[in-house]
Amino acid sequence: MSDADNTERSFTQEQLNRVVEDRLARAEKTYEGRHADALKAQRDRADALEQKLAEQEQRIHDALVNSAITAAAIDRNIVDREAATKLIDRTNIVVTDDVVSGVEEAMDGLVYAKPYLVKPPPVGSVDQGARGGVPRFSREALKTMTVDEIIDAQNKGSLDHLLKGGG
Repeated sequence: MSDADNTERSFTQEQLNRVVEDRLARAEKTYEGRHADALKAQRDRADALEQKLAEQEQRIHDALVNSAITAAAIDRNIVDREAATKLIDRTNIVVTDDVVSGVEEAMDGLVYAKPYLVKPPPVGSVDQGARGGVPRFSREALKTMTVDEIIDAQNKGSLDHLLKGGG
């Protein structure tokens, strides 16, 4: 063997720094390549979960609003609650902290615009025609009547029994 074969290579500090930096850069690229797919998968999963959460929140919002509309429809003797739910103007209905507001006003507007949705109040009793008397309204019936209907009933004497303290 010759001396040339046994000689050690020597490097300057600058050359060593370059070699180390190159190896480090290659290692970082390899690491990024391996973990980039996992990171992207995690981001995709997080995006999907955020989308599902938004959908669930919207379902809860819709359920709260529809429940409030149904309750208001029942209070007003709406015949077709499903139609009321679809026809009501939702522009000013707001949900804040799971509390729904604006439904009463919207339902009043719907009843005014589409009075045929409201079940008409009962007109007297069944045997009224046979006795030929004046129709009598109950306190419950009064709650469903308009102001004009109440005034008309009072003028006809249909409320005399209530005004005298009767039931």
